[in-house]
Amino acid sequence: MSLSINNVKWKNLDSLHTQQIPVSLRSFLFDIGSTTRRIQREYGVTTKVNILRQDWRTPSFNEAQKLRIPRCQSTLIRETYLSCQDKIWMYARAVFPQKLFVGKMRSLLYKLDEQPLGKLLFCEPSMQRSEFEFAALCSRHAEYQWATQQQGAPNLLWARRSIFLLQAKPLLLTEVFFPAILELERRK
Repeated sequence: MSLSINNVKWKNLDSLHTQQIPVSLRSFLFDIGSTTRRIQREYGVTTKVNILRQDWRTPSFNEAQKLRIPRCQSTLIRETYLSCQDKIWMYARAVFPQKLFVGKMRSLLYKLDEQPLGKLLFCEPSMQRSEFEFAALCSRHAEYQWATQQQGAPNLLWARRSIFLLQAKPLLLTEVFFPAILELERRK
């Protein structure tokens, strides 16, 4: 029996019922900085990037709509798990429209190896980030299925997404947080 896929209802902070989000997760979910850098700084652990898939394909309807590009346009989609202490704590899916990789930003295409995307994004002087949108994901959402493709997960996962502008060109980043992020111990 296959599950039907439902569209995620992304909400901005003003329309989000924050009391539904575990208190310990809120600081990560609402943090506008680099999550990887924060974990390394506050918890003193090394993070690892595992690229699940990185190739040219069409985005989902929802992603194309958010990026304001044609649904049939080929985009570079990079899916990764970020982990530390042998536990996966985040799934990230970045959608790069072709028009991003022109001019000075062409080199970004060659820098996408097994390092956190934030390391590249937050070093770019032209970078601007949109407001976050948030969603509670369950097994009937495509985003949940993407995130859990190689990882078991609870019935509900919290996610955020935002648009990054680099040289005024957009990319969409969706981040899904796993419970292991709450098990990290702060550096003494």
